[in-house]
Amino acid sequence: MKAFPDPHDTQAHGMELRDWFAGLAMQGIISNEGDMPQHRQLNAEIAYKMADAMMKAREIKNEKNTGR
Repeated sequence: MKAFPDPHDTQAHGMELRDWFAGLAMQGIISNEGDMPQHRQLNAEIAYKMADAMMKAREIKNEKNTGR
């Protein structure tokens, strides 16, 4: 799923929603902890775990709203 779907369907390939969520999570991590080179890999892994949780929560919400 794309974070910013192209309403004109011009074949433009955009960022995946999971990547967008991970980037937002990374902003929060860095703003709280600072950019420490020794923690970059761990912080990236945490950001993607948070993104996966957001994707799952979104899926559950959509299932509840559609009655599936």
